[in-house]
Amino acid sequence: MSLLQQFRRLAAPGPVRSVVTVVSIDATAGTSLVQTMGGSQFVALGTDVAAGGRAYIEDRRIVGPAANLPYSEIEV
Repeated sequence: MSLLQQFRRLAAPGPVRSVVTVVSIDATAGTSLVQTMGGSQFVALGTDVAAGGRAYIEDRRIVGPAANLPYSEIEV
């Protein structure tokens, strides 16, 4: 692998994973209304986590359930 290819692979941002709270589920559409820690809400693809539970989200898709532990976000 050339140096340029290695640089591009390392410099390219990967998917960002966040923790959200599932507000409601629309099983017919296969989507869930989720809420971030900041209070904003949006529709995410997936219904794997029950309403009221926490979920990992990546590219507006529910990846899986998150533990219900204290959580904080930091920005670097």
